[in-house]
Amino acid sequence: MSGVSSTVTGGGSPLNVLVYLTERDGSPIAAPSNIAVTIGRSPASGTFTISPSSVTINSGNSSSNTFNFTWTDGCGVDDGYLTATATNINGTQSNTFDLNVTAPTQQARIIIWVGVPCAASTTFKWTNGNGAGRIVVAREGALPIAPTDGQTYTPNSNWSTKSSANLLGSDTYVIGDVTGSGDQTTVTNLNIGQTYYFRVFEYNGCALSLRKYNTSNATFNPRSRTINCKEGNNLFDIVIDKFNVTSNKGVGNIAFNTLYEANISGFELRRIDLDNTDMTATLVGSYMSNKELVAAGNTMTGKAYNFVDNSVTLEVGKTYLYQLTAVAFDGTRIEVAEAEITISDDIYAGVSEFSLSPVTLDNNEANFLITVGESQNVTIELFDVAGQKVATIAEDVRIARGVNEFKADVSNLTNGTYIILVNGKETSAVQKFQIVR
Repeated sequence: MSGVSSTVTGGGSPLNVLVYLTERDGSPIAAPSNIAVTIGRSPASGTFTISPSSVTINSGNSSSNTFNFTWTDGCGVDDGYLTATATNINGTQSNTFDLNVTAPTQQARIIIWVGVPCAASTTFKWTNGNGAGRIVVAREGALPIAPTDGQTYTPNSNWSTKSSANLLGSDTYVIGDVTGSGDQTTVTNLNIGQTYYFRVFEYNGCALSLRKYNTSNATFNPRSRTINCKEGNNLFDIVIDKFNVTSNKGVGNIAFNTLYEANISGFELRRIDLDNTDMTATLVGSYMSNKELVAAGNTMTGKAYNFVDNSVTLEVGKTYLYQLTAVAFDGTRIEVAEAEITISDDIYAGVSEFSLSPVTLDNNEANFLITVGESQNVTIELFDVAGQKVATIAEDVRIARGVNEFKADVSNLTNGTYIILVNGKETSAVQKFQIVR
């Protein structure tokens, strides 16, 4: 007999491998006794897993049981080989095979601006699909074209120095190439007054010659933006620190902070149902009708804002995009932040969450939110900056899992700095705030 051979079926991962005993002419023969076969491999690149690491050709059989050879490098591998070696049998058999790279089946979606897109710097992120990586492209005034499989593209994130090396087609430019779990890119030196269209294309195959792209559109991919400012956060002199959205069943809870405001009348909140094909932005809150969104107007220290969107029942499992618009004294409007959320049955965070939102003041009333991962009793106390307790807001009250809204009368307190302390079942939270009349 001449030794052992192997057959490989399947063009991707996992591969199914069968080891068998052969005559010199290649025809299979029955094993005279149990024969152990060990499996080796030599990939050109990537990570491989063989299960099991050895197989047995049982006495009287000509082949082993099928085992799996799994290729776990999503970037792509062009060549590799398996070697099956049988104990007490002379000879080995190598089987060279091709692992074909296929395009990802899920495209990147939901491009979201990070901060205010401006000429000096525009940053955006997205929700990844299932590719090994993704290229990001941009075009002035029109939709970018799609890349070509196997084509080499060199990214350049500085729009002012783009060249033919970064070109895709006639006027689409590659501004980023992001691998792994990366989901954000920044492009600099755009032109004020121009409208830019951005697209993200998922791909497999790290070697450029192997790349296969998903060229389909997805929700909010592509997305456009007209550049109206030179530098971020220089619009009406407003600086947004954080814009966060969490959920209870049927409710969106929005919290954001400003670090500085000048000549701001207030804010508007809009909601887009990302599962709806028309992508209409619905106004859910305005400073004209919701006092929670009235701006400080002019402040060097900023302000904390909280708003609950209970305009309609938000459907569990659906994904929504909230957009925050600042309105200046002269009526000028511009989107300054946005955030995506998928509505869940309960709070977005895990069971261990216990947090206290920033405190907002409305006349002589302090407003704040307590978010807990499980229903529990809490005690809420108010202290002055010297550590003296000045009030008990709530004592051993039961609050539900999720976001709980509280109000406290502070009309009898003098101007100064105060601290709210919330003690829960196993943890506590504190928040400092100022009273200035």
